[in-house]
Amino acid sequence: MNLWILIIVLLVIAIILFAISLFSGNDADALEDKVDDYTEQFSKELFAIKSRLTELEKQEVVRDDSPAFYQSEDVTYLSDTPENGVPTDVPVNDLAEADQTVDAIDISTLSEDEMDSIIKLYSQGYTMQEISDAVNIGIPIVQAVVDDYIENR
Repeated sequence: MNLWILIIVLLVIAIILFAISLFSGNDADALEDKVDDYTEQFSKELFAIKSRLTELEKQEVVRDDSPAFYQSEDVTYLSDTPENGVPTDVPVNDLAEADQTVDAIDISTLSEDEMDSIIKLYSQGYTMQEISDAVNIGIPIVQAVVDDYIENR
């Protein structure tokens, strides 16, 4: 008899919990809506970034390939020429190196270790300036090594 009372009590509790679950709200729909909103927002941001990247790449292609200079801390780097064509604050040896085109640079004078370290840093995503600073080689030479690597992959 005690066993039947226990079974009936458990059955009543199960029915009450089932009824409560039917009337309680379902949070899965709200969670799904939030995920959809975040996915849509992320897609829009990704599209905007890709559009901006494409725009910047087009601008880079349109830009003149002549070197220009910019300041970083106490050092002047060559990356573009001013309108008169003569950067004033750049050391003479940097000017001579910058006047060479990337195609005219002979990279055969570099050691295999230097070339390997340039390619390794390039593969890791470092900029040409960072690679140049790391291996103490001019930017045009680094660019020539990277171009040669890309062409002969």
